[in-house]
Amino acid sequence: MKKFLLYIAAIVILFGCTKESPLENKTIHQSIVSYYLYVGNDEGNDIFIIDTDNNTVVDTIRGFSNGVTGFVVTSSGKKMYVSKSEILGNNYTRYVTPRLYSVDLPSKRINILQEKSSDVYLTPRGEVLVITHDHDLGYIGLIDTLTDVITFFDTINIRDDSRKNLQGVAFNRIYPVLYGISKDSTLFAYDYNLREVVYEYKSIKAHNFKHMIVSPDNKHIYIAEGPVLNLERDTIVGLIEGPVTGWLALSLDGKQIYLTDIWPFIGHDFFPSGKVYILNTGSDPEIIGEIDITPLSTNGPPPTYDIVILPPDGKVAYVSGGLSSIYVIDVMERKPLKRIGLSRITFPLAIGKKF
Repeated sequence: MKKFLLYIAAIVILFGCTKESPLENKTIHQSIVSYYLYVGNDEGNDIFIIDTDNNTVVDTIRGFSNGVTGFVVTSSGKKMYVSKSEILGNNYTRYVTPRLYSVDLPSKRINILQEKSSDVYLTPRGEVLVITHDHDLGYIGLIDTLTDVITFFDTINIRDDSRKNLQGVAFNRIYPVLYGISKDSTLFAYDYNLREVVYEYKSIKAHNFKHMIVSPDNKHIYIAEGPVLNLERDTIVGLIEGPVTGWLALSLDGKQIYLTDIWPFIGHDFFPSGKVYILNTGSDPEIIGEIDITPLSTNGPPPTYDIVILPPDGKVAYVSGGLSSIYVIDVMERKPLKRIGLSRITFPLAIGKKF
């Protein structure tokens, strides 16, 4: 652990004075930049585009083979990378050809980059990082967003969840470090500049953990229905109490966590509560509020809540209703605003600048 802390200190010296703060950059530009919300279809072949200025569907990207399971939008807002799992929908016996696509968003032109199971991520520095799972190995690389060339540079021992792995990897917000979970359920820190695992955490075994995010100060990692881990000391300092497999998002100021209710609390009714829970950040988060979305639902509580995601201005959040809806909530006033009906599986989600 001492070696890891010395390594972090060295990174601060090297990069601390030359990199502008991502938060400062967002603060400067958030008032003049508009965004699209992209909504995938977990069992279909299309992606809906929603204008966040008026929360209406303005376009659709079609042409993927069935099962859009993950995507990211580049910092420019002009390029998207889409992954399709080999497992289709919630039926784990339906297998299809996995693919990784690139999409030129202004023209909606789609290209197939490879036919292997992959997860794509946008790093805090705006790089598109890909992890391709093949023969029990995770091949990690970067995609050149101008040429779509993938350069793999290492293999890592990382768990292949095969579906919905968007929060199975979390990123340090300053240093080129990602946090992942190995096949033997060990949480690790991997430096994708040095191309090596710089630390393996001993205080937890992440057997069933899927959804995790890093605090704004990079001191803690929050795991849904799991522990809060102090990354510097490798100690458990708290617990995220809430839904079993909820999705996490941070408020713009980093002071609050939003947690969706995908499945019910253990011992409660089968259906989820229809609420997004608000927790304070820090070493021991507690539920400090909730936003009830059920008034927007046409048939009572939706059968599932998946992702919660915030545009960079942080004023509203978008919550996937699972089967047919996107819910818009006011995170400042803590109230539901609008239901956007799509009549499709509404997973995954991503935010991108208007092009």
